[in-house]
Amino acid sequence: MLPRTHLIRIQRSMYDKLKEHASSMFGGLSPELKHYFKDYQRDFQRFTELSTKRQLLLEVLKAQIVFCGDYHTLSQAQRTVIRIIRDSVRVLKRKKRKIILALEMLTPEHNALAQRFLVGKLTEKEFLNRIGFQKNWGFAWENYRELFKFAKEYRIEIIGINHPQSSKKPSLKMRDQFASKIISEISLLDPTAIIFVLIGDLHLAENHLPEQFRQVLKLKKAKRQTLVIHQNSEKLYWQLVDKGIEPFVDVVKIKKDIFCVMNTPPWVKLKSHLNWTELIAETGSMPPLETAAQAFHEMDYSHEVQDLTAVIGKFLKMTLPKLENFQIYGPLDLELLKIKDKGDDARRASINSLNSKYAQVFKSYFIPDRNIIFLNSLSLNHVAVQSSLYLFSTLSGFKDVFENPRRDFYRFIWVEALGFLGAKVINPKRKCNGYLDLKKALSQMKLNKGDENTESARLALSHLDWEKRGGNNQSNTALIFPSSAHKNVLYYKTAKILGHLLGNSLYQSIVDMRISCEEIRPLFYHEFRTSDDALKLYQDWTRRLDVFNYRESVKWGTL
Repeated sequence: MLPRTHLIRIQRSMYDKLKEHASSMFGGLSPELKHYFKDYQRDFQRFTELSTKRQLLLEVLKAQIVFCGDYHTLSQAQRTVIRIIRDSVRVLKRKKRKIILALEMLTPEHNALAQRFLVGKLTEKEFLNRIGFQKNWGFAWENYRELFKFAKEYRIEIIGINHPQSSKKPSLKMRDQFASKIISEISLLDPTAIIFVLIGDLHLAENHLPEQFRQVLKLKKAKRQTLVIHQNSEKLYWQLVDKGIEPFVDVVKIKKDIFCVMNTPPWVKLKSHLNWTELIAETGSMPPLETAAQAFHEMDYSHEVQDLTAVIGKFLKMTLPKLENFQIYGPLDLELLKIKDKGDDARRASINSLNSKYAQVFKSYFIPDRNIIFLNSLSLNHVAVQSSLYLFSTLSGFKDVFENPRRDFYRFIWVEALGFLGAKVINPKRKCNGYLDLKKALSQMKLNKGDENTESARLALSHLDWEKRGGNNQSNTALIFPSSAHKNVLYYKTAKILGHLLGNSLYQSIVDMRISCEEIRPLFYHEFRTSDDALKLYQDWTRRLDVFNYRESVKWGTL
């Protein structure tokens, strides 16, 4: 069986199981939701043509109103809107067009509070309390925080468009009518402005919010150029799979002025909803920020790690031992990582300290000598990486912590490569920065010597430049490793960047049938005992794979 065929069968199976689980969990939809869902699905019978990020951005620049579909539990949905605006902002500012971000999570009554929060006159906690975030919205604030950080950085106005809460819950149609009224009023005040509307995807069926907006404008004898951007239609994704082109397509055009961004597989999208629903069920209501962490702490997600390791093993055609000797720690367990066992010596204390530091810096982290998987969120990407690292540690016996950059840098490139390889099996749309992506990112970053993200990107780029120049021995490396561990986080972040690039290349080479699973499997059993061993293996593999340019660019031109 071809690797791609094998992978698609595994992924379809994952999706079918999640759909079955979702059906049993959610039960039937209300009549109103059924109606909206049916209309929404009707809009996705097929796409008319393949498109690109560039073509979509050109349409954005011509529009006055950009309706963006939001899948509230999926952080990628909110990040996509940020990317679209970020890539348009320079041209819009040059044309002196005001940018407004209209959010469903706020009502117009919250506009003044949002403005005070953006200028620093309200703390985050005060803002969330004042708008009744958990009561009135209830989805993960972490996902929406990034929108406000972005708006603050680029001085973008934020307004609310949701219907104010009352004793009687407003219907979906009433909410569409209300949002249309607010958007039209704002647009009529400044016809040159561009309004990005982020609202639940079901509202964007053609005969709902877009039609309501047209009717409102018609009454006011006005017209506006609108653009609708849906996100990640399951039906369209499987159509792309059937054509064998889903890895290469990030945007499709449904019809004139209607596009769909395709950057997340259906099972990843659905899993985000299931995870959030389970958190709500655990607390009995929409969880406040504090109890979300508590619910995470109390729930058992060990089955998820077991399921993901099984999927990764199945893809690589491994016969796996029973994998259940691990613990999952969440945000409330952070202090436990600092606890020392009786009789701990100075080195053990140092390792405990490093583990605690890495758990705080990274959103997820695996502690191999204690088989602890630390997760700060239930993002499937992060769970998949740590599941793959647990699998590697179990099979190889690798139990080390990144303690000394000189000794550990190349060893942990491999650790991170195998983690990312496993994550790509679970989410083939996951991306990392390639050589050209790093160059572009660094050119846009503000110079900040103390910023480890900027510094790690710069070090990774220096290393890739050194490789391009034919660097072939450790003493001549582009990086000067410190003799002490005071820059552990910086060099670990750099190893992650290079490791993710290597892991992405390994995955792509399997799917493209450049190499076989049989050649990859031994890497999961390799202990990477020394830096020299890890460096030589790294050079052997990168030279072999670089003829296919897998590391040149991964994100360029994609959403």
